[in-house]
Amino acid sequence: MLAMLSAAAATGQPPADSATRGRADSVSRKDVTRPSGRTRTIEFTTTEGTNMSVDVTPDGQWVVFDLLSHIYRVPMAGGEAQVLTQGSGIALNYQPRVSPNGKSIAFISDRTGQSNLWVMDIDGGNPRPVALTLASSFTEPVWTPDGESIMARVGGAIRKYPQRGGAGVDVLRGASNAAVSPDGRFLYFQANVTTETRTGVVGNRDLLMGGIQIRRFTLATRDTFAVTSGTDEQNGGRNSSGGAIAPQVSPDGRWLSFARRIPNGTISYKGKRLGPRNTLWLHDLETGAERMVMDPVEMDAAEGVKTARTMPAYAWTADGKSIVIAQGGKIRRLDIATGAVTTIPFRARVHREISEQAAAVTRITDEPFRARYLLWHTASPSRRQGAPTCRRCLTARRVASRHPTSRRWSMLRPGRRTDAGWRSRAGTASSRATSGRCRPLAVHP
Repeated sequence: MLAMLSAAAATGQPPADSATRGRADSVSRKDVTRPSGRTRTIEFTTTEGTNMSVDVTPDGQWVVFDLLSHIYRVPMAGGEAQVLTQGSGIALNYQPRVSPNGKSIAFISDRTGQSNLWVMDIDGGNPRPVALTLASSFTEPVWTPDGESIMARVGGAIRKYPQRGGAGVDVLRGASNAAVSPDGRFLYFQANVTTETRTGVVGNRDLLMGGIQIRRFTLATRDTFAVTSGTDEQNGGRNSSGGAIAPQVSPDGRWLSFARRIPNGTISYKGKRLGPRNTLWLHDLETGAERMVMDPVEMDAAEGVKTARTMPAYAWTADGKSIVIAQGGKIRRLDIATGAVTTIPFRARVHREISEQAAAVTRITDEPFRARYLLWHTASPSRRQGAPTCRRCLTARRVASRHPTSRRWSMLRPGRRTDAGWRSRAGTASSRATSGRCRPLAVHP
C-alpha cells in the first residue's frame, strides 16, 4: 500500500503547499495503514450510524456516506451499502463529496500519516492524493462547479487545489463549512462574528447568542455580505437562536439551507433528554425570507475544539426538490415542498482492525524534586506550606507569614524576564525572574 501511495505522490501529486513540495515529511515513512502492536478485529452489521456526512450523486442513483471512518454508497431507494475504502487498512476515511459529473468522490484520509485531501472513483477504485503534507490537516472538502478544483479547510483557511494535484492557493481565511454557488461566483461560509467571551473557555463561538453567522464571499471582488444576523433576543419570536451554521446552496442558486439551534431545545433518546436541538432552515436568497423545514436534525459541535466539522455534511438532490441528511442514526430524505421526511434504509457491514493503543506507563514517586513551572498556587490548611501546581512536578515550600490566612506562594514562568505580582488581602507578592530557573515570589506584609 505504501509503495502505491508513494508512486502516486511521485507522478504529479505534490504536497499541499509549495513550501512542502519535494520534502520527505509530506508522507509518513511508516506504513500507517497497517495495524501495530496487539490487534483485534471488530466486525458487525448495522442499519444506523452516528455523525454521518452524506452526499448524493447528480443522477440521483446513489447516496454516499461515511460510517466509522469508512466510506460507503447505497442506492437512493435504500438497500445493502457497499464499502468503498476497505482496502485502506486502518486508515480513517470520511467526509465524502461527489464531483459535479458524478464520476469521482473527494474525501479526507490519513492513510499517509495526516488527514489530507484525496479523490477516488465513484466505485471506490483508483484512490489518489490531491494534496499531501504532514504539516497540516484537511477537512470539509467541496468541489467547484466546473469539477476542476476542490476547496478544503486547512489551518483556519479555505484553500483551493487542482483536483489532478498541484499547489493550493488561499481563498479565504477565518472561514469554515464552505459551499460554492452553482454559478461559481459566491462562496457561502460560516464565521465567528464576535470577540465577546460569553462562554468562558472557548469564548467567542456562542451559537445561541449569534456568535456564528453565515456570510457570502464574492470570489471576483472579494466582498463579503452578511446572509444571517441577530441574537437570540431578536429572533425569540421565531423560536430560534440568532446563530446559523452549515450552509448549502440549492442547485438553482435560489435557496440557502442552514441549521440553527433552538434555545433550551432538547431531544429524547431512550428516556433521556439531550441537547442542543438543531433545526434545518431555508433562506430565500432573493427576498431574505426564512422558514424552518425540519426539526430536529443532528446536534452540532459549534463550540467544540479540534472537531472535523461543526455539523455532518448533507446535500441537495440535483432537481432541488429534496435534501438528504443524516438524523437520528438514519439517512433521511426531506421533501422541500411538503416537509415530509422519509428514511433511506441501509444495511452496512463494518470490518475494522484495531491497533493496540500507544500509551506509556509512567511511575510517579514520592521523592523530592525541583519545581520548574508552577500554576494555580494555594496554601495548605495549616497555612505553613505552599502547595503550587506545576506542569512538570509538584512540591511544597514553607511560607513565612504573619497573616497565614492571606498568604499564597507563586512562581513565574521560566525564562521570562519580567516583573509580576499577586495581591492578597494583607499585601503584595512580587519578584523578578532573571533566568531559566523559577524563583518563588517574595511575600510582603
